[in-house]
Amino acid sequence: MSYQASILYQKKYYDAHIPMPNQLPKSEIKTIEQIKLLVDRYKSELWLEYYITSPLKVFKTLAFHSNLSLYVYQKTFRGNLLMEGFRLFSYCLHALIFSLLIFSLFIKSNLNYKSLFSFALIIYIGYLIFEQRGIEERYTLPVFALVLISATQVIQQLYLRLRRKKSLL
Repeated sequence: MSYQASILYQKKYYDAHIPMPNQLPKSEIKTIEQIKLLVDRYKSELWLEYYITSPLKVFKTLAFHSNLSLYVYQKTFRGNLLMEGFRLFSYCLHALIFSLLIFSLFIKSNLNYKSLFSFALIIYIGYLIFEQRGIEERYTLPVFALVLISATQVIQQLYLRLRRKKSLL
């Protein structure tokens, strides 16, 4: 109810194309307090949902898709066998590299590399998962190449470990 009142208060300024006053109206202050109380209650009563389940769902949305949102991929060539193969390949690649990101913390490399590719990427992805929680491709596309480089490093390190173990046998 107070949210609706604060929106109706803002509407008269919006409709008249004039700036709102610098002071927050009482209805908006009340709305802010109610939302903060609701968030605090949600965090305390449903902490598993807030801190574990929801972030995992957001990560699933972030990592497990093809990242092919252009019209040509979604409409024009949809159903074309070659395009569907490309969509599957893109989905697998995207899912793999974002899933391997967590393993980049455990690979042996110099600290400069880790801080650039592992820590920075995980902090950014963590921000998207825990704070923003609204995932769009425009937020992951800028770091896609860096995540790909990180995944390549993880795969290379795993390959070298397997080769060493094989040569010891």
